[in-house]
Amino acid sequence: MKILLAISTYADLDKPTMGSERQAMGTAYALKERGHDVYVHNILKHSPSWEDGYDIVHMFNASGKKGPYMHIAQHARLLGIPVVFTPVYWPLAELKHNIGVFQNFGANERPDLFQAFEEDVLGLSLTMRYVDWWTPNAELEAATILGLTDMMNNYDIVPLQARCTVIPNAVDVTGEIDAALAEDVKLSPQAAANMADRYIICVARMEIRKNQHRLIKAMEILWQDDPKLQLVLVGAMNPGYVKSWEASVKGQNVMMNGPMEPRLVMQLLKNASVAVLPSLLETPGLVNLEAAALGTPVVASDRGSVKEYLANGAYYCDPLSPKDIAAKIKQALDAGRTEVTDRLKEHVRTQYSYSRVAEMCEAVYTRLQNPEEA
Repeated sequence: MKILLAISTYADLDKPTMGSERQAMGTAYALKERGHDVYVHNILKHSPSWEDGYDIVHMFNASGKKGPYMHIAQHARLLGIPVVFTPVYWPLAELKHNIGVFQNFGANERPDLFQAFEEDVLGLSLTMRYVDWWTPNAELEAATILGLTDMMNNYDIVPLQARCTVIPNAVDVTGEIDAALAEDVKLSPQAAANMADRYIICVARMEIRKNQHRLIKAMEILWQDDPKLQLVLVGAMNPGYVKSWEASVKGQNVMMNGPMEPRLVMQLLKNASVAVLPSLLETPGLVNLEAAALGTPVVASDRGSVKEYLANGAYYCDPLSPKDIAAKIKQALDAGRTEVTDRLKEHVRTQYSYSRVAEMCEAVYTRLQNPEEA
């Protein structure tokens, strides 16, 4: 099949960093390996070449403005091309509230910021009208979007729940996970010199959503009894957010890095005592899957859909409570790598690989291409 994989983003798709972009590109490569012709287009920056004669249009990501998505979906419909949509959606109410609290906004301050979130939901509702099939990454995401249908005013001939297949997020098992497990990658001399033998790692953009400020408060609790335990933060930095707490980590056992090469990130995840991601919003957080696939104990937020993926194999914390974050990290440290983490490692490797995701996508495409056989 000829597949147009469309995503609207300001990012460079040659080096994807956001979860939705990484999912889109990982799926594209896996579909190509299955023999399909895959055309990846950043529809925010340029239009696809419709003369290529696509069999399927697959759009990724529900965040941000939907104008490009609606245009692509409408054009595909005019040409009789089936449209698949992977939303990557989660409600933003708690995140909005915490942004307001963190920034000391009053109830009526910054309406522009909060209006943007409402516009995103409106854009999602409009986009859903034009898709033939949608592929949420979790049952919980599907239920959440179905719960919005009343406000969407979607009086469809075919109800949303009748044209939905849950297709999970995935990790690059063969390209990144297996490579990391097979060999040790040397860090730079400077990084190696600053690394402690025991460390907690958080791989995420440093921003309010990822909640590093509460993770640091949790570490302050742990340092009271375990001052040699290091916190390693890796990811792009929101300057205003980092500035709000960077003074509190000076002189503490913290190592901060900007974005790193994937193979170095995998090395750090593999050797960490615990990987923690106490986000206010995750669907479900690719780094949680990557750490689990490497056999590293995982502490994750109890928000979002991560429990569907990791079940009882991870430790779940209340992201609003530094005390609870610290308690779950301590539990993970005390338990270490066990039969539970070993089982979770194999579960993630077999159930959440890009090859499996590509196979599931292919089944949806085939169904849309041959509706009489469905």
